[in-house]
Amino acid sequence: MGDTAEVTAVATSGIHERMLAKARTSHKGVVVLSVFTHGPGQMYNPKRAITSLKDPGGLKIRVGGGVVTDVAKALGAVSS
Repeated sequence: MGDTAEVTAVATSGIHERMLAKARTSHKGVVVLSVFTHGPGQMYNPKRAITSLKDPGGLKIRVGGGVVTDVAKALGAVSS
């Protein structure tokens, strides 16, 4: 986790170079051109400020599905 996409991109690249690049056992012949990450997510709503993990509880939040839906439910939000 990081506060900006730049911080997480540098960390992801470093982890790949130090640990993952050497573990080519399952993808022999594949050349990794890039690794990807993005910046921290943001939550905005007109109801109340979200400053803690308890704050999304009860809010209806649009999520992209998959794991994010599970995270929203775990936080007590209603995903749509």
